[in-house]
Amino acid sequence: MRYSFRFPIIATESIVLKEKSEPTWIPASFRFPVPQGAKGLILGDPDLIAKGLEIFPTLFQDKETNGLHILAAAKPAFCISKDNNLAYLTIFPEADFSLKSKLQKSSLDSTAHGLFWSQKVTQDRMVMSLFVEDRVISGILDSGADISVISATDWPESWEVIEPHQKLVGIGTPEHILQSANSLSWSDSEGHRGTFKPYVLDIAQSLWGREVMSAMNITLTTSDRLHTEFVGAASVAPLFADPITWLSSKPIWINQWPISKEKLVHLEAIIQEQLRLGHIRESNSPWNTPIFLVPKKAGKWRLVHDLRKINEQLMDMGTRQPGLPSPGPIPINWKLIVIDLKDCFFNIRLSPQDCHRFAFSVPSINYGTPFKRFEWLCLPQGMRVSSCLCQKYVAHALEKVRLEHVNYHIIQYVDDILLAAPSSGEVEILLADATKALTAANLVISKEKIQTTPPYKYLGTLVYDQEIRPQKIEIRRDSLNTLNDFQKLLGDINWLRPFLKISTGQLEHLYATLKGDAALSSPRTLSPKAEEELKVVEEAVSKARVYRIDPSLPLIASVLQTRYTPTGALHQDQHIIEWIHLANQQTKSLTSYLELIILLITQIRKRARQLTGIDPSTIHVPITREQVQNLFAQSLPWQIAFADYTGQIDNHIPANKILQFVKLTPIIFPRMTSMHPLVDAVNVFTDASKHGRAGAVVQDSTMLLDTTYGSPQKAELAAVRSVLRDVVQA
Repeated sequence: MRYSFRFPIIATESIVLKEKSEPTWIPASFRFPVPQGAKGLILGDPDLIAKGLEIFPTLFQDKETNGLHILAAAKPAFCISKDNNLAYLTIFPEADFSLKSKLQKSSLDSTAHGLFWSQKVTQDRMVMSLFVEDRVISGILDSGADISVISATDWPESWEVIEPHQKLVGIGTPEHILQSANSLSWSDSEGHRGTFKPYVLDIAQSLWGREVMSAMNITLTTSDRLHTEFVGAASVAPLFADPITWLSSKPIWINQWPISKEKLVHLEAIIQEQLRLGHIRESNSPWNTPIFLVPKKAGKWRLVHDLRKINEQLMDMGTRQPGLPSPGPIPINWKLIVIDLKDCFFNIRLSPQDCHRFAFSVPSINYGTPFKRFEWLCLPQGMRVSSCLCQKYVAHALEKVRLEHVNYHIIQYVDDILLAAPSSGEVEILLADATKALTAANLVISKEKIQTTPPYKYLGTLVYDQEIRPQKIEIRRDSLNTLNDFQKLLGDINWLRPFLKISTGQLEHLYATLKGDAALSSPRTLSPKAEEELKVVEEAVSKARVYRIDPSLPLIASVLQTRYTPTGALHQDQHIIEWIHLANQQTKSLTSYLELIILLITQIRKRARQLTGIDPSTIHVPITREQVQNLFAQSLPWQIAFADYTGQIDNHIPANKILQFVKLTPIIFPRMTSMHPLVDAVNVFTDASKHGRAGAVVQDSTMLLDTTYGSPQKAELAAVRSVLRDVVQA
């Protein structure tokens, strides 16, 4: 095995490069002596490049080291300090020099990077995991074993074994020796791969022998020869998505349907491109699911893999982010940078044990040639858990950056990332560290989509230094024809409602369009009153804005007495942080306004904790102090709504114009007149059916009542009202 070494190059004087400066020659020298006749390539220090310093690669050959200069330019203003690492010279393997004679005299420390793997031998066993066929098997590196041995506990029953022809020595006196009947493929996380026929023994742990270790270019060195960092030949080891949990290991095979001659030409071009990019590889997998092409803009085509049957066999991973993150908690006037990851799924590699399950075939006309078969190496589009795996992978890549910058904000949703810090300089540092971490994980930032000035477009919002507004939407009335159309419309409105000062009562007729035939294609029309409500929504959207949090002010919550249902607001002084609305329909058929207030208080506290991690310092409620005291004494739901709350409860809504609504709903406050049954009182029994018919028994007389209500609770309430009226009149 040949070796390559990097020799650090340092700046010989301190220099300040201005922002977006022209390329400048930086005086430099080698930190350690370089062998005579050395040839190589000078590349910039990765840490400096990540921070915005551009260092131009230079070929090095038979030059005097005293007059060395490095060509560099800066994007942000940059200070280069004397004696700091600036670049590295990578010696080409062909250079003829003695490692021992040249390097032992240099007293190399950990700043001289060896471009190969190094691992210190300790008392712990040297264990490595390999991908053998479709399984991950962990084994001990055993330089004394000619052939690898897999433990019987790791060996799948479905893999065939035979009696070996040669005697096995060196592992005690095993009674039952078996060997793999077939050559098995193996690979490691560094891309080394090969085939072998391991022995199978009843031992505690598998052993990787020299036939595998030599294919991985593993060597043993002593510490007096060379000191290196634990780095790989490719600088950073490839990373993989988490393995997928499967409900069954039985292969799925669905024949590929024919594809037209014209589309096959485009498909072949797409396959060659995906092979070149390393997204797929040739396959002999027993799995197969169909593919097809769909047209894109500008005459291009997209390959779509039908993974419906595959999705049925994999175990769901749940939801990692049950909601969209809000930029609201980012303090006002903090500086932001928004980045987008380019082709995120394609840059995240599937766990090798899962690749063979995502195989497909490219058909031939008239079966003239055997079908070419391929399998995905990256997260496939259309796989049910691809988004979940992507979220975890990106989060893991940013984990170290979060730990190093705990006082800054890093908001990530799949491949959209928002960075925030108090100043421009700090957020630039945060971007540099995030870029370095993402690049190390093989993720690519889309440079053309980096946003550094407001308004920042993030997850459907426009983020300014203090305000947040929803991006403009267009409501097409000519497309509102079916139940599904109105469901989508109200879904969009509900997404916007945290920005909108619109109570649920102001959308009453729009919600009414959802009633009736439950078929998605059933016809619906926009009634005149619903049209008026839609105009109210459009006007509210045009004026909608909420504010980022001011850390110097307390977070306040107010329950507002609006028509139909109460409305909540999280605010600071005159600034709304978010509007809080209840759902249009409650789980109970009959819910009093007071119960809705209690539900809203619970929702307000929950949302405040989601956004900021704390409760509002004050909650304003539209009821009197005496009523609050009675509720704490008599109402279990009220007690639960305020459980563990340590802030203040105020019954005066702040004098804020934006918190005032035109119509107020009077609250009928129930009052308990007695804690015990009344003596000699009239006994009344009521009941009702879902068809709207109710009945009552008063003393010895019976009463039947037909109502128009479709709810038994409301029908029974009508019966109670009728009985009370009759009792009073009597």
